[in-house]
Amino acid sequence: MDEISVDSHHKPNNLDKLDLRPTSKVDCSLECSLDWRNNSYGRKLALRASLRYTGEDDQWQINHSSLRERNKYMFNRELFSDVRFLVGRADKTSIPAHRYILAISSPVFSSLFYAFGALQLEQTREQIEVSECEPDAFLEMLRYMYYDEVQLTTCNVPEVLFLAQKYLIPSLAKICTEFVENNLTVENTLPVLDHCFLLGVSKGLEKQCWSIIDKHASEVAEHNQFLDIDHGTLTALLSRDTLVAKEMVLFRAAVKWAGHECQRLSIPLTVENKRKVLGDAFHSIRFPLMSMKEFTDEVAQSSFLSHEEVANMYIGFNSSFESCKVKFPTEPRAKPAHHQLQEPVLRCSRFESNALRPKLSTEALAQQSTVKFKVNRSIRITGVALFTTFTNTSQLFQIELRDKVVLC
Repeated sequence: MDEISVDSHHKPNNLDKLDLRPTSKVDCSLECSLDWRNNSYGRKLALRASLRYTGEDDQWQINHSSLRERNKYMFNRELFSDVRFLVGRADKTSIPAHRYILAISSPVFSSLFYAFGALQLEQTREQIEVSECEPDAFLEMLRYMYYDEVQLTTCNVPEVLFLAQKYLIPSLAKICTEFVENNLTVENTLPVLDHCFLLGVSKGLEKQCWSIIDKHASEVAEHNQFLDIDHGTLTALLSRDTLVAKEMVLFRAAVKWAGHECQRLSIPLTVENKRKVLGDAFHSIRFPLMSMKEFTDEVAQSSFLSHEEVANMYIGFNSSFESCKVKFPTEPRAKPAHHQLQEPVLRCSRFESNALRPKLSTEALAQQSTVKFKVNRSIRITGVALFTTFTNTSQLFQIELRDKVVLC
């Protein structure tokens, strides 16, 4: 058998140091490098393919010179999106977004996407469910975060305000609050008030809501929005001393609310359940303010009050409520005085005196005569007085009101 001699003075070169076994670390790093290049190349191909598939121009940046325009282009687009929201209380709508834009606009999103490092980053690539609002309100919040615009309406502003408070975007919350203050009506006051209690927004807005409710309490109580208020808002409303409404109107509204609440809770529509869901709010109804006939014709026959409560009410009607054991408030609410229900009426005279009427011919009477008003607030025309130079003759007049808005 031949012997193999080894030169002890031989110095190994760099090639001698390479471990060429299949499990070597060098071989593994080479394979990883090749895999990374392949994946990077594949991502580029996938991106260009997605651009063609979605109809995007791969040079769209050229036509959008400013950062705001480019962010506006990216709003609500799949392009480069790395997070998706499923939004809606019932039916969900998928909305794409970009984590970086959201994170620099909201500390809540910043914490959600980046506060816990790369592991959390990978976990947030999946879809995020948002069930407390509808898609149109969520999109308006995103619109503001992308390019500082928001399209508010009386329908979506309560939810946009809620989202601005939830995700800590005070500038958007301020815009929403100012919009609500300038657009409060009888129809939207109750939803806004509900959100005031929920979010703890400015006391000025809450006070403005109560002012409208106090003045138009009967109309508010009969509106469909009344059924959707929560129990806390109902109790606060029925407890107010400044409501301008008959107690029977408030009682009927409370009964309707109780029926709606029973349906929402999927419980039987019995009188016992209705009074149970009303809770303390029921004891805020001021039955002693009703007339005996109103109480007898409707309340006493509704079974909402126990026999003892009905008996005590009749004792109060025939003597005094202070001397009987009536558990319902007896303090009067605000009276529907004339000056509370109507604004002052102003009379504008076209002529200095009605006694000295100008002499007009028949041809002149056939011509149009116009009176223009320039006002800085909404007005209501309550009447028009017409004067003619002829007596004992029938005249035909046509009056037309035109509302022309001039923006200064």
